[in-house]
Amino acid sequence: VAARVEDLAASAASAAAGAEEAEPRVLFLIGHSVGCQTIIRFLSLPSTTSLLFPSPPSSPRLKLGGCLCVAAWFAIVDPWAAIAPWCTEPIDDAAVRATLGRAGAPLRVLLSDN
Repeated sequence: VAARVEDLAASAASAAAGAEEAEPRVLFLIGHSVGCQTIIRFLSLPSTTSLLFPSPPSSPRLKLGGCLCVAAWFAIVDPWAAIAPWCTEPIDDAAVRATLGRAGAPLRVLLSDN
């Protein structure tokens, strides 16, 4: 779990490093299945807050434009070994909501029953 979230954090930091100082890059996060959890967990990190909302206030390098989660899930009735950590490690929902709210960014989830 942590390795996947760290990969996303590193990619976001790399995008921020390449942004122009006067104009932040707009970041849209799109995930499928377990990738949705990666996004949600990334949004809960203090380092993500620092990346999106630098302190002291300066020109942010990234602006969160929104998140799209396709076939997101957060629990599995009978998880197999590789997926079990994704089902048991807690997510700081309040931190996720705070990050999305502060960024003014929507989170959309696409689900299907077929």
